[in-house]
Amino acid sequence: MRTHRVTGQGQQGVALVLTMLLLVLFTVFTLGLYTMLTSEMRASGNSFFANQSFYAAVAGIEKMTSDLSKIYAYKTQPDETDFPIITGAPPVPDSVPGYAFPEYSIGFNGTAVVQNIPSGPYAGLVALVQPYKLLVTARGANTKSETRLRRDFLNNLIPLFQFGIFYDGDLEAHAGPNFNFGGRVHTNRDFYVTAGSTTTFDSRVTVFGEVVRDVRKNGDSAGPPNFNGTVNILDVSLQPQLLLMSGTGEGGSVINGPNIGGTDLTRPYVPSGTANYVNWDRYSVTKFGGNLLNRRTGARALLLPLQVTGNQTIELIKRGKAGDPTILKQGRYYYKPGIRITLSNGSDPYVTDPALGGGGCIFTSVAQANRCRVTVTMNPPSSPADWLQVLPTYLPPGVHFKVEIVANNGTTTDVTQEFLNYGITDNGIADALDRDANSIIRLQRRNNVYSNLITLNPPAPASPFPISFYDMREGEMEDSADTNVELSGIMTMMEINVDNLNKWLGCADPYLVGCTGTTVPNNNGYVVYTSDRRGEKPGAINGDYDYEDTIFRNDRLDPGEDLKGDGVYHQEEKPFPLSVSASTAALTVGGFPTTYRSDFVKNYLLQPNSNVTFRRGLRLVNGKGLDYPLTVASENPIYIWGDYNMGNLTNPKRPASIAGDAITILSNNWLDRNSFNETLTARPASDTTVNAAFIAGSTMSVYASPAPPYNEPHSSGGVHNLMRFLENWSGNPRPTMTYTGSLVNLYTSRQAIGQWKCCNTVYGPPARNWSFDVGFLDPATLPPATPHITIVEIQRFRRDLYQTLP
Repeated sequence: MRTHRVTGQGQQGVALVLTMLLLVLFTVFTLGLYTMLTSEMRASGNSFFANQSFYAAVAGIEKMTSDLSKIYAYKTQPDETDFPIITGAPPVPDSVPGYAFPEYSIGFNGTAVVQNIPSGPYAGLVALVQPYKLLVTARGANTKSETRLRRDFLNNLIPLFQFGIFYDGDLEAHAGPNFNFGGRVHTNRDFYVTAGSTTTFDSRVTVFGEVVRDVRKNGDSAGPPNFNGTVNILDVSLQPQLLLMSGTGEGGSVINGPNIGGTDLTRPYVPSGTANYVNWDRYSVTKFGGNLLNRRTGARALLLPLQVTGNQTIELIKRGKAGDPTILKQGRYYYKPGIRITLSNGSDPYVTDPALGGGGCIFTSVAQANRCRVTVTMNPPSSPADWLQVLPTYLPPGVHFKVEIVANNGTTTDVTQEFLNYGITDNGIADALDRDANSIIRLQRRNNVYSNLITLNPPAPASPFPISFYDMREGEMEDSADTNVELSGIMTMMEINVDNLNKWLGCADPYLVGCTGTTVPNNNGYVVYTSDRRGEKPGAINGDYDYEDTIFRNDRLDPGEDLKGDGVYHQEEKPFPLSVSASTAALTVGGFPTTYRSDFVKNYLLQPNSNVTFRRGLRLVNGKGLDYPLTVASENPIYIWGDYNMGNLTNPKRPASIAGDAITILSNNWLDRNSFNETLTARPASDTTVNAAFIAGSTMSVYASPAPPYNEPHSSGGVHNLMRFLENWSGNPRPTMTYTGSLVNLYTSRQAIGQWKCCNTVYGPPARNWSFDVGFLDPATLPPATPHITIVEIQRFRRDLYQTLP
């Protein structure tokens, strides 16, 4: 038998092979481990450097965003001239050590477009949207890593008149009759709402403050017995949903007033509340479908560009002055291309250019021996029998009067003499030849009512006298008859004959020769701005009627009286009454007697003589039809006499707006001479139609303890009384005030400071046929120079690129 023997040499060969295989496996494992560790270390290092470059880019894009926001302090919308200022100031090396910014740019991301806002609480509004693009690349000097970030943002300019009702301050709605104006509603503060009948809001309501359903701003109850009606908010399916008082569930955002527990020092004179309503956040969105929002459920403040740097909204209508920053020049009506009319005392320190005639005076209200007089072309050859007794006046002898055409580039052309050549006198005598029939601006009227009043020897004859009437709301503290007459109620007008203005702008007959009307810039219509500061006291020339003791009359600043919001008590223009009696004593020539007969004061003395206090206004007359879109703005109170922009089949209504310290409607039936009669029935109104967007001031509602004097509600009157009335609109049937437009309240009135009063002496309320002008939703049919609010949407940045450079 054959046997095999395994030798040691064979076993050694197998062992060698196994050893080599193990060695290869170990080497592969080691190399893999090394590769893995190296890759992780490299990735870790890259991640570290990536993070560094990312945060450096973040620092750059945030600085660019911050620098961009500063542009809004002086400009409505940044443009190419601003971009180098931003791109030339990247982060300094010390703030981001080791990194440079090879790309640091900003520019338009396409052209501006008009489009609907797609989402958010203001979705559906039409805005002029300008997109911008910010690009920042941060590169490490040593790491060779770089990150590029991009941020887009949108500058939305929303026309103010797209809102049916817009308030910068507290909005109050407490109409007695049914009220349904229509259109979007917004307030930057609180919304006080109740109803005597049915008040309906059929579009979205946004409130940056609180929705107050239980109490009125002046502290009165918002419930029975005075307010038994319902408040409806339409939901997204257009179904009315009740906004109830908090005691019955689903009320406003607060229970009772917005000053919870009286601890909010920013609300010292508003009603106190007990708590926020716990279910508000839920049913604001669900029950009303997002159509009633406050700041807790998505509403935000909507500001004019000039508000960004702390300017008060009333600057919108103020007269400009030297040194105005760009943001005010872009915002104020004073600077808009169009027609600018200014009147001042000869001593006005803000008037730096000479008045017409090399600085000489042009006109004073009633002639005196030491006063200048304008030539009245319609005087008969011989002195009439109705010369008026000259009364003393405190007005300075010099008066600045200027009419200018403001071009698109801001340059001006003086056309004062042209306007004076057309005349400045209202005829007043129906059967006399009206030689000033072509006057566009009227500063005085011919005597036609007060004949042979005074037979004393006047030191200087004067037939024309001021266009004045008595504003019962401004003059009377209470809504009751008072035999005393407050000089604060005598308003002296500058009138604009709108029909003549229409013809002059087209240089139509009778303005065919030497007319400059066609040179006025037409930017989808025309803008007229006026400012009349005659009578302001030296040292208080600011376009304000500087008297704030309007409610308590205790010679100090009290709640509701800080009209300027500066905490300072102003009384530079403190008025005084003319006391009256049954005396038959003759008028003292050259001085004021202590008392006058009541009928003499009201019928013979007040209307034909200029007020010695700063009580001026602008009155629009003959404005039934407009030939062009028109905006009229003034820092004075504006009075609209009769139908305005009524429109007809041959001359439809035009886009129009009116902005003033206050806006008062005088019906077609108004007569100046009746205004001095304290009996309301002596001032009967008639049906009147006005179609124009309004920007107007209001007075403040007063919530204070102890209660103010006089048996008055001390309320602003609410949004349904934003436009003011001075006549008796009561009757059967009640005369109708028809209005289509947009109601905007941006400020507290500085000149028309009389508290709201109704309904015994000042006015009887009209039948209101009011509605929002839906034509304003189309940017093409907005009034010229419509103000815009700015909403800047800064979107999140995103990383466009990360790379490691070779």
